[in-house]
Amino acid sequence: MYNQLNPAQGLNPMAESASTNLRRVDPRTDLSGIADLIELCFAQQMDADGRNYLRKLREAARRGSATLGLPAGQGFVWIEDGRIVGNVTLIAYFDNLRPIYLIANVAVHPDFRQRGIARQLTQAAMQAAQSAGATVWLHVREDNPIAIQLYQTLGFVEQARRSTWKRDQFVPPPPPQPTIIVRRRQPADWPRQRMWLEETYPPSVQWNLPFRPDNLSPSLWRGLWRWLNNQTARQYIAWRGTTMLGSLACEETTSYADVLWPACPPGTEENDVLLSLLAHLSPRRPLIVNYPAERGAAAFLACGFELQHTLLWMKA
Repeated sequence: MYNQLNPAQGLNPMAESASTNLRRVDPRTDLSGIADLIELCFAQQMDADGRNYLRKLREAARRGSATLGLPAGQGFVWIEDGRIVGNVTLIAYFDNLRPIYLIANVAVHPDFRQRGIARQLTQAAMQAAQSAGATVWLHVREDNPIAIQLYQTLGFVEQARRSTWKRDQFVPPPPPQPTIIVRRRQPADWPRQRMWLEETYPPSVQWNLPFRPDNLSPSLWRGLWRWLNNQTARQYIAWRGTTMLGSLACEETTSYADVLWPACPPGTEENDVLLSLLAHLSPRRPLIVNYPAERGAAAFLACGFELQHTLLWMKA
C-alpha cells in the first residue's frame, strides 16, 4: 500500500537548528525564491516534469495560494542578506502505514557553497523527519561524489542504484533475436510476470515509483479499475519455445511520456530479451524507463534510449 501524505502533517515544529540563518519554509513568501534557486542549481538536469514543477511553484507564488499541493512548502531554507541561498524539501509518504520522508531539492547557491550549509539543511530535515517517527530517504546522482560523501557522513547507506532512461522520438530498433518471439500477455502468464516485476521493482523502491505490480494483474477487478481510472497498459511476454523469458508493460500517462515496466531475470540473455520486447513497441510519444543500474544498457541504447541519470537510493 502506498500513499503520499499531506506534507504539513507529522513534523515537530521545534525540530530546527539554532542557526539564525536556517528557518522553516514559509509558503506565503518563499516559493519564488525556492523556484529560482532550484532552477539555478538543477537547470541542466531538469526534465519536462521538473520544468512543469517549477511553473507550478511560480504560479503558487504569484497567487499566494500556499503550494497548490506541491511539496516545496515543507522543508527549510537558508537566508543570507535577506535572500534564500539554500533549500531542502521534505516529501512525506506512507508505505504500508509506515511514514517515510524523502529529502529532496538540497540546493545551495554557488556563491555560498563549501560553508557547511548543505549539511545543516540536511541535518535539520533529518531531525524533523525522525522526530515524526519516519524513516528518512534521499536520492543522489551517481556522478555527485561530494554529495554522496556528505550523506554517508550523516549516516545514509545506499539501498539501491537505479537508472532512468528516456526516448523522445521513435528510433527503429535493430532486428530482435530470431529465436525470441513476443506475444501479448495472457492471464496464465501473470504468476511468472509478477515474480519478475517484484524482483525488478522490489518494495524497497516501490514506495517512490508510480508503480504497483497488482495494477498490471489480468483480473477482471483490475481491468475494471483501470477502465474507471482511464489507465491503459499494453503488456507483452517474450518466449523461446515454451519458455517465458521476460515481460514488458507500457502504461499510458497524462504526463509528457508513457512509462515502461520491463522485467526479466538478470543474466547473459537479459539484453537480447529486452531488445526483443522493446522492438515490439512503436509508440510516437516519449518513453521513460526506471531500471536497475548497469542492467539492460545495451538494449536501451540500441532502441534509441538515452541515459538520463543513475541515482543512489540512500536511507538513514
